[in-house]
Amino acid sequence: MPELIGSEKQIQWAETLRMKRIEFIKLLIGKALQEDNKDYVKWLKMKFEKTITNSSAKFFIDLRNSDENSFKTAFNNYQLKQQAEKFLNQ
Repeated sequence: MPELIGSEKQIQWAETLRMKRIEFIKLLIGKALQEDNKDYVKWLKMKFEKTITNSSAKFFIDLRNSDENSFKTAFNNYQLKQQAEKFLNQ
């Protein structure tokens, strides 16, 4: 992973946030794989790649409160899509 860019204080805070985000995404990927939710896994892998390649401390600080909600919303959207597809294919 690249070194973070920002003030010393931002970098210190963002490093912790980045690691939490990585662990959270890994956990969600594991759950999505168990549920065979390929679209959600694909979306999560894209988020993971963006996380491990981003060097902006500000990026992680700005996302600290919105991450969990965006992941939950995406998961719910994929679940609804799968339920609709199952219903339509009956």
